Amino acid sequence: MENNTLHLRATLEQAIRTKASAEPAFRAQLTEDPAKALKAAFDLDVPAGFTIRVVTEAAGEMVLALPSPRGELNDDELDAVPGAGMFDELLDRFRPPIGSRIGQLPIGRPGIG
Repeated sequence: MENNTLHLRATLEQAIRTKASAEPAFRAQLTEDPAKALKAAFDLDVPAGFTIRVVTEAAGEMVLALPSPRGELNDDELDAVPGAGMFDELLDRFRPPIGSRIGQLPIGRPGIG
């Protein structure tokens, strides 16, 4: 993943965590139906066939999500893998337009988040 994609993912994940921590109803919906929760909260359309799994850490536990192994595929081979570009597509949909709800979150602002 290139740096811009990593930054967008980190920003998206932090926005979701912040909202889930502050709003129990959003947290419950996110656990039950992540795609619906992201659409309602951030106007984010999750691509068909893309799965979002929400895991709640227990006390004394750390959940570490590892990226799927891709090996050394060239661009054409990667394009042929079902679902290989779905995360990038999701992040493309996340790029907040000016004035969007996600753009108004305090994530990444000095002294906040």
